[in-house]
Amino acid sequence: MSKGIKLSEQHGVNPSLLTCFFCGEPIGVALLGRLPGDAEAPREMCEGYDPCDKCKEKMAQGITLIEANSHPIDRRPPIQAAHDGTPDLYPTGRWLVLEEEALDDLIGNAGMREAVREKRSAYVDKEVVDFLTEGLPKEGEGKEA
Repeated sequence: MSKGIKLSEQHGVNPSLLTCFFCGEPIGVALLGRLPGDAEAPREMCEGYDPCDKCKEKMAQGITLIEANSHPIDRRPPIQAAHDGTPDLYPTGRWLVLEEEALDDLIGNAGMREAVREKRSAYVDKEVVDFLTEGLPKEGEGKEA
């Protein structure tokens, strides 16, 4: 029995460009072969939540806050599955990196603050990201000279 890719009659190896969930940059190619109904593979797809090397480098500069909510987005799986009565969390695509010292001003609970420091990341809701980015230029906007 062959373990190779079953080729699509119409699309051959049926490639799809893999992209980083966090920045959207290409990170590889998936060879999907024959899909149900001999469908064409999407031109681009994000297959997981592991950051690319550039995003890892940015995230390593501080504490990463990832905006997430309890509503599935585009049929993607949760980034964190439910446990202890909490809902599944689905990332929205917005994220930012804080200097570690900023946690002291943002999180009053010492135990939670230390847990975030140890993990180096946290999932936060839209209001937190909106508050922290208020007044900053949106992606694609430049600062006036």
